[in-house]
Amino acid sequence: MTVATPIRPKATMTLGHVAQVLDLSPNFRRLRLTGDFRRFLTGGLHFRFMIGPEGVALPVETEAGLDWPGGPEAWHRPPYTVRAMDPLGNWIDIDIFLHAGGRVTNWSAGLKPGDPVGLTGPGGGGTIAADWVGLIGDETALPVILRMIQALPATACGQAFVCVPDPGDVQQVALPHRLRLVWIIGASVEAPVALLDRLMLPPSRRFVFFAGEKAQAEAARLWMTRAGLTKDESRAAAYWTR
Repeated sequence: MTVATPIRPKATMTLGHVAQVLDLSPNFRRLRLTGDFRRFLTGGLHFRFMIGPEGVALPVETEAGLDWPGGPEAWHRPPYTVRAMDPLGNWIDIDIFLHAGGRVTNWSAGLKPGDPVGLTGPGGGGTIAADWVGLIGDETALPVILRMIQALPATACGQAFVCVPDPGDVQQVALPHRLRLVWIIGASVEAPVALLDRLMLPPSRRFVFFAGEKAQAEAARLWMTRAGLTKDESRAAAYWTR
């Protein structure tokens, strides 16, 4: 039997403009973009930045798709999470984890109000619909975990663990009354996956999410399988590789 390869939709660009660049904490920078982000009101929580060679204009939409100056391979298109957005789709916030020599770290440091920024998406996983949730991740997962928490109903319960390098990186977020959020400060890279053992899983109507380094995510998938979680009850995402 021959299985047809699904046709992927052509990439489309959403154009935003920098409204604010704020160094939020010792290791996070918040970027607010204004524009028409109504397509981001539905679909996944993630998108890709479009960072081209210095001095090159953003791609142009054509009938055949995006025309990438210098070719698509010349562009850096890292995936990120929409941390927060205007209910009408007029702006989005993106929290960027800063690390020395990082391409997005250096690029975002040079942005100023009014600068154009191209994005593709949205895509990837969405918010969670479960009575009980377990959310675990390292600093790169902070934006998506806090976004998921904010989307939970007031009746949700569960546990969340977020690892950050510095106490100043802790962010305040409104929690459902029966959800406990624990910040792990200055944890080693081995810490996030070990936190899975601290989850008190109920027998049903549950969902566990893990995000972090690739090897950690692979170990988390194995843990989820051994814990009896189905694919509909769990998700492990690799956000970076050593």
